[in-house]
Amino acid sequence: MRTLVLGSLLITASVVACGSSSDSQGTSPGGDTPDAASSSSGTSGSSGGSGQLPPLGDGGTTTEHDGASSGDSGTGKDAGGGDAGSDSSVGDGGLFQVGAHPKFPLLVRGTPNAGVMKAPVIIPIFFPGFDHTAQVKEQLSKLGTIATYWRDAVSEYGVGAYTYGTPVDLTEAAPKTIGGNAIASWLTAKLNGTHPEFGTPTSESMYVIYYPKTTGISGSCSDPAQNGVGYGGYHDALQAANGATVAYGVIAECDAFGPTITNSLDMVTVAGSHEIIEAVTDTSPGDGYATIDQMPLDVFLQGNEENGDLCAVNHSFWRPGGPYPYLLSRGWSNKAAAAGNLDPCQPALPDQPYIGAAPVMPETISVPGSGSGPGITIAVGQSKTVDVQLWSTGPTAPFTVAAKQHRGDTTLGFAWNKTTGVNGDVLKLTITVNSAGSGKLETFAVTADINGEHTPIWAGVVKN
Repeated sequence: MRTLVLGSLLITASVVACGSSSDSQGTSPGGDTPDAASSSSGTSGSSGGSGQLPPLGDGGTTTEHDGASSGDSGTGKDAGGGDAGSDSSVGDGGLFQVGAHPKFPLLVRGTPNAGVMKAPVIIPIFFPGFDHTAQVKEQLSKLGTIATYWRDAVSEYGVGAYTYGTPVDLTEAAPKTIGGNAIASWLTAKLNGTHPEFGTPTSESMYVIYYPKTTGISGSCSDPAQNGVGYGGYHDALQAANGATVAYGVIAECDAFGPTITNSLDMVTVAGSHEIIEAVTDTSPGDGYATIDQMPLDVFLQGNEENGDLCAVNHSFWRPGGPYPYLLSRGWSNKAAAAGNLDPCQPALPDQPYIGAAPVMPETISVPGSGSGPGITIAVGQSKTVDVQLWSTGPTAPFTVAAKQHRGDTTLGFAWNKTTGVNGDVLKLTITVNSAGSGKLETFAVTADINGEHTPIWAGVVKN
């Protein structure tokens, strides 16, 4: 199973998870426990630094832009010294020069020709007492047609047109508490052919179960034992009585989720869309697009590497607005990521360039189970300093960077020469190993932030 967990990977409250569920006893029907969302040719640069994904083009590393942002007081390229003004990385001809950065990760398919829905049918299930039945029905009924959401979030992976199935409005009371195994057993029984309201399940079906906030789902944000810090949803698959492998999602209802979601409606619409775009691209968790091609980011994400996860850890949501007021999880685009000058989370946020900060790790190290990749060797009690590259896909005000570990992990300490900068700046980060981590490995992430609304992460691995 894959779970939605917003931010819990970074010592903050969690949001949504992908993959399978986990009972309090530690069992996991789909494999992964909820913890806290093939390469294509490049795409052409976007106009105005919006990061939107246009039709396939020739790619490149520049972005058309009208000019630097207002209030520019300097080049913003001080290699870590002094105060940087607004970004002015616009050269002759109005082409914005995206600062140097590592290649963005690409999603990798676990099993060829598997794990992707060609004609998905989304069927929501509502218990009495769920607070947002009418709103979620409207959200899901239009999810496939609102703007370019479905195309941008999932279609490049081979997912077909979205179909909204017939909702199931239950009359039975929701349980007070429940775990992942019990949920799977309950839904399996409902799909045994004796409950016509559930329809005939197929390999293209996805059932999405919405539990009211009065139900504590084990390990989720609705579980009283989690004190509000848990996953918001997950998806998994089961075998129905007719032999079909059927995807399903489980959504908790919580009044707040992570650092930026402060009401239960936003929480359930983000969680629902998150699990849907993941399930249609990774139907039986692990068979579809469930991993990425880069270490150390895959080590840091601990298995939460589906298309929704890679954007959820960036606190990256989209509200179309107007007649469609619902907050949605965006999806990671391999096409945009391969271009290198677009927002890899699609649809792109209007007027919000994609920003980032990445540590430049000078060595190649090996991590069991994850292969080799950039890292650094530091003995316990010692320190080393690395460069951190800052970039953006369009002019921005200075943004703030930070280095963080998973919740409760204090094996590393961090010191910066400065914590703000703009596209093209190179900051200095001193890493100190306080104590050895498991396997003498420690992980961390560098975040970039503008007004708490956009927080991409880039990971690093330290070996002792």
